[in-house]
Amino acid sequence: MKELHCPSIQEIAFELNMLEKEMTDIILYDKNASVSEYCKKIESSIKKHFVILPRWISMHDEKDLPFRYFRVRRGFPDFHKHLISEYSYRPAISSTDFQRANIPYHPVMYCASEPMTALLETIRNNEFDSSVPYHISEWVFRPNVSVSNTSFVLENVPTESEFGILSDGNLKKINDKLSSESPKTRNDLINVLKFYCKLFITDSKYLISGCLAHKYVYANDEYFSELLSYPSFQTGGRSVNFAIHPNTVMQKMELKQVVRVFVKNVDLVNWKCEISCDAIAINNSGVLKWHNFIGNEQLFKDLFLTMNACKQ
Repeated sequence: MKELHCPSIQEIAFELNMLEKEMTDIILYDKNASVSEYCKKIESSIKKHFVILPRWISMHDEKDLPFRYFRVRRGFPDFHKHLISEYSYRPAISSTDFQRANIPYHPVMYCASEPMTALLETIRNNEFDSSVPYHISEWVFRPNVSVSNTSFVLENVPTESEFGILSDGNLKKINDKLSSESPKTRNDLINVLKFYCKLFITDSKYLISGCLAHKYVYANDEYFSELLSYPSFQTGGRSVNFAIHPNTVMQKMELKQVVRVFVKNVDLVNWKCEISCDAIAINNSGVLKWHNFIGNEQLFKDLFLTMNACKQ
């Protein structure tokens, strides 16, 4: 492998500023334009400033993925609570903006590893209304499926977090794969990868992180990533967020259960809220059967086991 130049912090800041300006000047995305040509422009800009744009994936059996997958939807007036697709990814036609891990008209299903993170990130991105119900759904991978995963969890994860172990494991895997390279090359490449990981929590416009994720999740070859993970900025890396390809959701995942809650008070500074649980739905072979919360308290407690900051 050719020796790489690892940019300094000052160089990264300068190049990132130049890159953001350059990408802003690129013609706005047109849903009728060629996706490949548009992404080539973005990739070319990234490579010009940072030399390489690597891709790496790892294969996992579903039972080896140590995650839970939570997603939240607000209950709009026309919300169809019995329709499973209501809790899944947004339709392509309505995915018109750049997001953390996707480009326009190329949706992913965003999930969080904790229900609290999923709930508060949804509240943060919308106007808070205590009269509107929020639907917290949990998704699972079906038994005996394999999943291709790209993890951008390489640093910025507290050592006491369970994801700190994941971060250390990812770095070890990369080091092992590069064992035949010189120490300098290994170090430089890992530092470049760490920089790309930081984009998922520092790129406020999502122009770069969205295109970077698109290169992995929508790759037109066998090396595409069905599951992409990155640290949650809002929790300081104590939890992980996910972007999952729609085809993977349809073919390899299923909705497990839904809890409908009302948020009484919210504190986005300290990242906590007060909620009341209204109803619970269990997916029984494609049929969502709703139960009132009274008499089903244990289902609620099981789902919110990790939500220590919430009050019932």
